[in-house]
Amino acid sequence: MQASGGRNESEVRHAAGPGAKGAERGEAPRSGGNLRGGPTNFDAVYRTRTLSNRAMKRPLIILAAVAVAAALVIGILQTGGTDEAPDATVPSSTATDRALAGAPPALAALHADANALLPGDQLEARLESLRGHPVVVNVWGSWCTPCREEFPLFQEASVKYGKRVAFLGLATQDSEEGASAFLADNPVSYPSYLDFDGALADEYGVLGAPATIYYDAEGQRTYFHQGKYVTAEDFEADIERYASD
Repeated sequence: MQASGGRNESEVRHAAGPGAKGAERGEAPRSGGNLRGGPTNFDAVYRTRTLSNRAMKRPLIILAAVAVAAALVIGILQTGGTDEAPDATVPSSTATDRALAGAPPALAALHADANALLPGDQLEARLESLRGHPVVVNVWGSWCTPCREEFPLFQEASVKYGKRVAFLGLATQDSEEGASAFLADNPVSYPSYLDFDGALADEYGVLGAPATIYYDAEGQRTYFHQGKYVTAEDFEADIERYASD
């Protein structure tokens, strides 16, 4: 892009999740009725601007190098995974139906869309409809090894807590075919929303998949967990603490 004065200018943006300085976990400050609610210091997140060689300053060069390194680390984490299997028991469809019977109307409507892959532009409306219930949003992708590894934890917890807590999925940077095929093999009691180009994940301040976003019953964003959950104990502790009525 040609900037004024004949200088070349480009911008590289990198989305950073709540919980600064590369931490996998971080509490998000509450912010007025904004369901997306990302921390204000992470909304613009990370920007490196490259001007002409004459105008380039050393701090910007360092900052750009940090951005590249961070991108490489995120890519490795997203596709690498581990051999550690989660300590989760995936409930059968019969057990799921039995456990979720008698759920409040808004949650029952959510369960009626179980395992569906819905358009991403409907996610905000769904969040609004769930006011009065805490919400847990799982950001995942069928291409993401850590996402696949932690998915049984969501299959189990969404049934265990499903009459009190709403669960939603955000399939980011994924194709409809890939996400649908994964859900067919790994059914959950709630719908996912397709974020084909990753734009929604960026808006929510997601650094990379997997990530988990928590809201209280008033629709306030209470917590952001960047990275994979390994144990049911850790995941359920966060649900109990941050998905409050």
